[in-house]
Amino acid sequence: MSSNVVSLHVGGQIHEGWTDVSITLALDRLSGEYDVRLTDEWVSGGSRVRLGVAEGTPCVVRIDGETVVTGYVDDVSTDYDASRRETSITGRDKAGDLVDCSAPVKDWQGRSLSAIAADLCAPFGISVQARATAASAAFPRFSTNPGDTVAATLERLLRQRGLMAWSDGLGGLVIGTVSEGSPVATIMPGDTVLSGRGVRSMAERFSDYTAVAHADGGADPDDGDDAETITSPSGSATDPGVTRHRPLVLVAETQGGGPSLASRAAHEAKTRAARGRQAVYTLPGWRNAQGALWRPGQTVELRDDLVELSGLWVITQAQFRQSSREGTVTELTVMRAAAFAVLAEPEKPKKKRGWDAGDDD
Repeated sequence: MSSNVVSLHVGGQIHEGWTDVSITLALDRLSGEYDVRLTDEWVSGGSRVRLGVAEGTPCVVRIDGETVVTGYVDDVSTDYDASRRETSITGRDKAGDLVDCSAPVKDWQGRSLSAIAADLCAPFGISVQARATAASAAFPRFSTNPGDTVAATLERLLRQRGLMAWSDGLGGLVIGTVSEGSPVATIMPGDTVLSGRGVRSMAERFSDYTAVAHADGGADPDDGDDAETITSPSGSATDPGVTRHRPLVLVAETQGGGPSLASRAAHEAKTRAARGRQAVYTLPGWRNAQGALWRPGQTVELRDDLVELSGLWVITQAQFRQSSREGTVTELTVMRAAAFAVLAEPEKPKKKRGWDAGDDD
């Protein structure tokens, strides 16, 4: 039987006995994060044993010996009054450095996504595991933009191949796609659900989507070019779930070698519709019906008439919490896999400068 013990491993020391725990893992965050707290009453003489955890220290967070975060201590804070002292330690996976730090100014030619991602992540001690064949295709050329973070550079790189990246909790990144698989559990109102919330939103959905090609070559209405010249050609799609008139025009930067305009419009309609529906459940314990820890990317089957949601859904976020107030619980956020579909969009080739194009001027 699992005891749901969270241990923080820092500098060869194991720290346990936390009074409050929060660990968040998510598909749409490059890095997992944790927040653990320890509250002690003063012993005689007002002294206590110090934790001895320093900010910036490498750390590993484990649940019953299973690693969920491998990274660093970001913050150590202490609050006290006349009778108590509370120490809070927060941190993130190694991938947190990719979110914070700038990418090197560099250029690659004929290298694959996996190779470029590995080069970007190597200085941070982060490994890269590709789970999609698209990651092995070579780019003719890829360059970083000065000032962009490593995470922003990776996002631009991944978008060109229609892929995502997320932390594996072990100090590495996984590159792949999100899809529905065999469910690890069934979620329905009853003893296994402490609370549930279903969300249906129309705020970011539209009735008609029109993707238009960006005018290239200087088309300008101030110079006499009409609107049809500037926005032609185009592709369209509709969302039958939006019954009132709500049009959206999408301007595509490039078409050459990329998806068709009709595909762009259809993709936008599909993903926005999927993002408009989600559910959040609070469940007892930290493990699914198969005895494994809940993890982002797992599939669950919903049978929830109270929020009118059913079928296969993907866990997008798992937050493990433990406190005297609510006990040991997991908060799961679930969405349809289509919400995380990425349309491969190769970047527009950069125009050559005069000396690159062979100009004599």
